[in-house]
Amino acid sequence: MNSKGTPANEAALEAAVEWFVRQQGDTMSGADWIAFSDWLGEDESHAAIYDDVVALDGKVERLEATAITPPEAKREPVQRIGWPRLAVIGGMLAAVLVLAVTFWPKPSQLAFEAIATAAGETREVMLDPTVRVALNGETRMEIARGPAPVVRLKSGEAAFYIDSPRPSKLRVEAGELTLIDRGTSFDVIQDTFGTRVAVGSGRVVVNPDVEAIELAAGHAFVLRSGSATGERRAISADEMAGWRDQRLTYRDAPLPMVAADLSRTLGLRVHIAPGLSQQRFTGVIPTDGEPEEAVSRAAGVLGGTVRRTAKGDWEIEPS
Repeated sequence: MNSKGTPANEAALEAAVEWFVRQQGDTMSGADWIAFSDWLGEDESHAAIYDDVVALDGKVERLEATAITPPEAKREPVQRIGWPRLAVIGGMLAAVLVLAVTFWPKPSQLAFEAIATAAGETREVMLDPTVRVALNGETRMEIARGPAPVVRLKSGEAAFYIDSPRPSKLRVEAGELTLIDRGTSFDVIQDTFGTRVAVGSGRVVVNPDVEAIELAAGHAFVLRSGSATGERRAISADEMAGWRDQRLTYRDAPLPMVAADLSRTLGLRVHIAPGLSQQRFTGVIPTDGEPEEAVSRAAGVLGGTVRRTAKGDWEIEPS
């Protein structure tokens, strides 16, 4: 660890500020994110220094609220409880504050990129070197990259994988829910039936600014459309992003919801006939093989048969 007040620490702080400022726009390329990750790994102090820069958000908000000019430099070491000591000349800290005030992104300033998949199509997106998002078919989302990435899941299904020993600053917005990562893999579905969240590992906090519901691995949260309260329940490992392993797992799910999941995953328009629309299903539906074969198997598992309609849709009806 570098000693406090050394040129090496000052250089690291300058680099951290530069990385922070660059990440506020949308100009960071994939190679830039890799370079940033390499810089973090060069020295054990870099991550702590960068976190100190990001943590200035609270100070920046107070400065903006009171219109106070950043104080003159103090030539005393800066210490933070719980982090390795970081001591720099006060003028460096003032410079960081000025840069942060100038470049810290407001919600309206975030640069969002629209991403979509067609029914039956899957895609993976890297938000940064540690956050990977897998999109199922017929999914629409908006993403804002940066040190605190934001994902707005408009419709469809996405699985999130965080490869970091520390919680990421990822924020996911889906319907009426806001999700904060606490070091996890988790799956989110947003459709006409509501919002479903399933946690495979680590933890997720649901609506951190309101209820702050914490979901541990092996748990799910379901908020149905039109409902003011959600339901928390235990799940099996198969239920978290099972579509990636060519299976869909359910517990007491309405058949129209199952049909919507089949449509998204198989790339076919699947409907439930009125005679089965009130039925519910518990079990596993395999989705491997050709889509037409998979929907036929699914119909059998659901206790019905499938027929092709005049519009080319697939309708599952009573046997």
